Amino acid sequence: MTGPQGEEKPPLECGHWIGAERRYCLARDDLRRYQPGLRCPAHTPAALAGRREPGIPAVQPS
Repeated sequence: MTGPQGEEKPPLECGHWIGAERRYCLARDDLRRYQPGLRCPAHTPAALAGRREPGIPAVQPS
Protein backbone atom coordinates (compact mmCIF):
# COMPACT_ATOMS: atom_id res chain seq x y z
CA MET A 1 0.00 0.00 0.00
CA THR A 2 1.42 3.42 -0.86
CA GLY A 3 0.58 6.94 0.28
CA PRO A 4 0.05 10.08 -1.81
CA GLN A 5 3.81 10.67 -2.26
CA GLY A 6 4.50 7.00 -2.98
CA GLU A 7 5.82 6.15 0.51
CA GLU A 8 4.86 2.85 2.06
CA LYS A 9 2.06 2.93 4.65
CA PRO A 10 2.16 0.40 7.50
CA PRO A 11 -0.75 -2.08 7.56
CA LEU A 12 -3.55 -1.37 10.03
CA GLU A 13 -3.41 -4.06 12.72
CA CYS A 14 -4.02 -4.58 16.43
CA GLY A 15 -0.96 -3.45 18.35
CA HIS A 16 -1.67 -5.36 21.59
CA TRP A 17 1.37 -7.20 22.95
CA ILE A 18 0.52 -10.77 24.03
CA GLY A 19 3.24 -11.26 26.63
CA ALA A 20 2.67 -14.97 27.24
CA GLU A 21 3.19 -15.65 23.52
CA ARG A 22 5.87 -12.94 23.08
CA ARG A 23 4.18 -11.47 20.01
CA TYR A 24 1.78 -8.75 18.88
CA CYS A 25 -1.84 -9.66 18.13
CA LEU A 26 -1.75 -8.27 14.53
CA ALA A 27 -5.49 -8.86 13.90
CA ARG A 28 -6.80 -6.70 11.06
CA ASP A 29 -10.60 -7.05 11.42
CA ASP A 30 -12.95 -4.65 13.26
CA LEU A 31 -10.17 -2.36 14.50
CA ARG A 32 -10.96 0.68 16.65
CA ARG A 33 -8.64 3.51 17.64
CA TYR A 34 -7.87 3.96 21.34
CA GLN A 35 -5.21 6.04 23.13
CA PRO A 36 -2.72 3.14 23.19
CA GLY A 37 -3.33 2.55 19.46
CA LEU A 38 -5.44 0.33 17.23
CA ARG A 39 -7.14 -2.57 18.98
CA CYS A 40 -9.26 -5.53 17.85
CA PRO A 41 -12.45 -6.38 19.82
CA ALA A 42 -10.56 -8.88 22.02
CA HIS A 43 -7.98 -6.30 23.11
CA THR A 44 -9.92 -3.10 23.78
CA PRO A 45 -9.33 -1.52 27.20
CA ALA A 46 -12.79 -2.68 28.34
CA ALA A 47 -12.24 -6.25 27.11
CA LEU A 48 -8.89 -6.47 28.90
CA ALA A 49 -10.57 -5.26 32.11
CA GLY A 50 -13.31 -7.91 31.76
CA ARG A 51 -16.05 -5.43 30.91
CA ARG A 52 -18.25 -5.06 27.85
CA GLU A 53 -17.85 -2.05 25.56
CA PRO A 54 -19.89 1.03 26.47
CA GLY A 55 -23.00 1.38 24.32
CA ILE A 56 -23.26 -2.33 23.53
CA PRO A 57 -26.28 -3.88 25.27
CA ALA A 58 -25.73 -6.95 27.41
CA VAL A 59 -27.08 -10.20 25.99
CA GLN A 60 -29.91 -11.53 28.13
CA PRO A 61 -30.18 -15.33 28.41
CA SER A 62 -33.36 -16.76 26.89
